[in-house]
Amino acid sequence: MGAKGKTEPRFFPPPLRELTSETSAGFEVIEFAKLLGIELYPFQKWALIHGLELLEDGSFRWRVVVIEVARQNGKTMLMVVLGLWRIFQYGASRVLSAAQSLSDAEDTLNEAFLIAAWNPVLRTFLPDNPRSEGEDDKFNGAWRPRANGKASMKLASAPVPEILDVAKTMPIWSLAVTSRKGGRSKSVDLALLDELREHLDWEAWNAIVPTSRNRPQSQVWGFSNAGDQSSVVLRSLRESAIRQIDDGNTTSKTAFFSWSADPEASILDPEAHAQANPSMGYSNITAESIMAEAEDALSGDNEAGFRAEALCQWQQVITPGKIPTKIWESLTDPESHRATDAPVHIGIDVASDGRFSHIAIASQREDGLWHIEIIASRAGFKWVPEWLGRRKAEAWFPGKVGMQIKGSASASLAPLVEEAGIEVIPWQGTSMSASVLGFIDEIRNRGLRHRSQPILNVSIEGAIDRRLGDISIWDRVKSATDVSPTVAANIAWWMATRPDDDQFVSAYADEGYDTAIDYDGDDYDDDDYLLIV
Repeated sequence: MGAKGKTEPRFFPPPLRELTSETSAGFEVIEFAKLLGIELYPFQKWALIHGLELLEDGSFRWRVVVIEVARQNGKTMLMVVLGLWRIFQYGASRVLSAAQSLSDAEDTLNEAFLIAAWNPVLRTFLPDNPRSEGEDDKFNGAWRPRANGKASMKLASAPVPEILDVAKTMPIWSLAVTSRKGGRSKSVDLALLDELREHLDWEAWNAIVPTSRNRPQSQVWGFSNAGDQSSVVLRSLRESAIRQIDDGNTTSKTAFFSWSADPEASILDPEAHAQANPSMGYSNITAESIMAEAEDALSGDNEAGFRAEALCQWQQVITPGKIPTKIWESLTDPESHRATDAPVHIGIDVASDGRFSHIAIASQREDGLWHIEIIASRAGFKWVPEWLGRRKAEAWFPGKVGMQIKGSASASLAPLVEEAGIEVIPWQGTSMSASVLGFIDEIRNRGLRHRSQPILNVSIEGAIDRRLGDISIWDRVKSATDVSPTVAANIAWWMATRPDDDQFVSAYADEGYDTAIDYDGDDYDDDDYLLIV
């Protein structure tokens, strides 16, 4: 027998009392699954027992249950069994499955309908297909309606009539896309939300969750593996759950069960593999197969992806950016600085939502490589002209800056910079395209060095580019992180390498210039040094 995955999650809210068949409906679901011919994995049983904990009055303790587990560990079967039990045995007027795409949601429903159609007891509640004669009898003669391109499972009679809504509508399992409008429907008894990490805002959550408020014993179950900084909903639910657990709060109505590796665990740690993959040894997932994946990820450039997908460890960025992380890390030099009297070149960019602005410099080192650095970063953009204006008289300041003056939030800043007496060099069109490709090529060819500033590291890690006709630009929408620090650095490098550029006086030749900037999260808003937030 090979190594087994961990049945108990790494963190979870403890039950209020011992969980038995009297204090949890989960045991009933497990027996229901056996009647369907399904033997659940130990962790699935654990999740059902704890997720369906009952209070003394018989109501569910949890209104929201979140299952965080590595991919391919059996969450789909957990959704199928839970949904079938709810609609056929416990009673439900409506079950709703929601996912990022309709096809993903339909996969879960297809599996559930197939099981119900071939179970002799559940089949009696399904309508007959009037057109089944002569057709492929995949669903045992059962009929599944489809409207507006969406399939559903609507019962012909109610297994638990007393749970029906006031209109006595027959029970239905319907589908929705996780969008602002996709989940708005009639009241639901059970909502199953897949891939919560892909909820980048609260619109889908706010559309679906309120539909469960007016039904007795309603629940929302969410499923996901680890997310990144863009996973707004999952991150918020997770952080709140951890606070509730740490504070010993027993009144919360949200349960978070996390089968995840310790954040500090090595990618090659067998214990971490077992903790994040509870079906290991019970399914086709084996300790050997996970270790092989880990070694492949480590030798390639997919460590962050493996940590999120297979170890359920949260990452700044999951999808690799255009610039490989290993290459960028290899260019780190904490002591990097410009050569004596080498000119300084400045690039400025504003985040697409206007919330932050960044000032970067590029300057040549003694070894001929380029030194790249973010020298100022702060909320908003109206501070930039004043910041630049205070440095006009300093010997190092070149008197000109590069900016994207069209098609970006920087367009609002450029006139203000010019009013402050600073020349703005437009970064547009073919100059932009050539310099984006050139900057990426410079990095891949190890032609620059940086001081490993977190604000730039994170931006680089998630930055991706895209084609706009014949032009290559940084993708401000699809990049996993705020790409504006990367853009500012790119513009600074472009200012330094563009043809016929003037030579400027050294920034480091001025005694008031800080030559050792450390990012510590403080706001140095003064006239003497740099501004790093």
